[in-house]
Amino acid sequence: MSDISLLIGAGFSVPEGYKKASEINDRLKEISSDEILIDGEGTASFKNGQNDLNARLTIIEREFVSRFLSFYKTEVINKIDFDYELFYDYYKKIQSGIEKSPKIRSFFKNFKNEFKIP
Repeated sequence: MSDISLLIGAGFSVPEGYKKASEINDRLKEISSDEILIDGEGTASFKNGQNDLNARLTIIEREFVSRFLSFYKTEVINKIDFDYELFYDYYKKIQSGIEKSPKIRSFFKNFKNEFKIP
């Protein structure tokens, strides 16, 4: 079975209450770990006032998401506007082993050391 990801924001979904791409980008640029909800399957989303039943169990995961987004903004794109579709492409390159820059290796190593992850 393959994973399917659905990215929204083109505008046609706005009448149904979904955000436009520019709003998603603005939101992801400034997200902190306490605004992230990670469900039982490991999917991250905005908390949006929901009660996070996994909050005590997902501290490291939520911190990783927040810091990884920050790393991407400062070390990868620098002063270029954040675009969640480009971010997703970058993430997929890391996940598939295509992206192996010293910066990303250092980020992972430092995060693992800080949180004592083997």
